[in-house]
Amino acid sequence: MVGTSGIDLARCDVVMANDLGGPHAARELVKMGVDRVFDPSKVVVVADHLMPAKDIRAAELLKSLKDWCNRQGVAYYDQGRGGIEHTVLVEEGWVVPGAMIVGADSHSCTYGALGAFGTGLGATDIAGAMALGSYWQIVPGTIVVEYAGRKPRFVTGKDLILALIAEIGVAGIVAAKPVRPSLETMRAWLAELEKCLVRGERESIYRVLHEAVPDFRSAAE
Repeated sequence: MVGTSGIDLARCDVVMANDLGGPHAARELVKMGVDRVFDPSKVVVVADHLMPAKDIRAAELLKSLKDWCNRQGVAYYDQGRGGIEHTVLVEEGWVVPGAMIVGADSHSCTYGALGAFGTGLGATDIAGAMALGSYWQIVPGTIVVEYAGRKPRFVTGKDLILALIAEIGVAGIVAAKPVRPSLETMRAWLAELEKCLVRGERESIYRVLHEAVPDFRSAAE
């Protein structure tokens, strides 16, 4: 068993790429000599950075990405079918509690709001995950943040996480002291979170967490 801060080879339940990292990852796969992704049913591509195309170059890139997805047999969310990548994955059922998800975007930690483990990787690492179905992961520690009192009207989860980052600073999580909560304690935390915040607010909190540490990996306990 690998402990906190150790490195482990983690399996991928979902590998996500977008229209920025996706083409780069596809080129890296060619350099690796990999013809097919490890499991087409576990790879998803969402075009949300360049879609709709602003010029011919962007349109050509999106077409090449769509053609690659069709050849690989992976899910591709195109114009008219997609949206913001992290919202699409949640709404389309790609994110489930306990899943290990890597995405070519730093906001992939959003999936912690649904009890999954989400982390962002660079395009080269995403290519490796697409090829092997696994990646090297630093085992993260756990910290506790307690908000006292009642949440005032018009205050949302986004306000809470921004206030936390303002308090601890950008990289504040790095200096935080890890804890080892029991399963019962973690269940109690989740129950309280469910009472206070709707799903969209929880997603806002996890989506911004990467701002609190340069190389953040998020896990929902």
